[in-house]
Amino acid sequence: MFLVSYLFNLVLFWYKDAVFSLINYFVELDRYIIDLLSTPILVHTFFDPIKNEYRKGLVGFSIGLGIFIKTLILIPSFAILLLVFILEFIALIIFLFFPFIPLYVLIT
Repeated sequence: MFLVSYLFNLVLFWYKDAVFSLINYFVELDRYIIDLLSTPILVHTFFDPIKNEYRKGLVGFSIGLGIFIKTLILIPSFAILLLVFILEFIALIIFLFFPFIPLYVLIT
């Protein structure tokens, strides 16, 4: 009876508590990387003129240059975020299937 209870608690911990903790860790990591890359600020000020240049004749140029520079910064930022999301998904899948590896080794 103790063995069954132990296995039940182990499975409950592995697939409930540990998975939620891992997902919470990944969410915090994502928030940190998003803040580190200044993505919300760049998206929020995407159509603002660069260096707040509002002189007559330069507003259009400043807005265009700001969009160009912010686009050059946002493309690698989103690529880094996509790479992090993919690596987190792979880590979660490996974590979920990790208990089955010893069973596979024992069977083969």
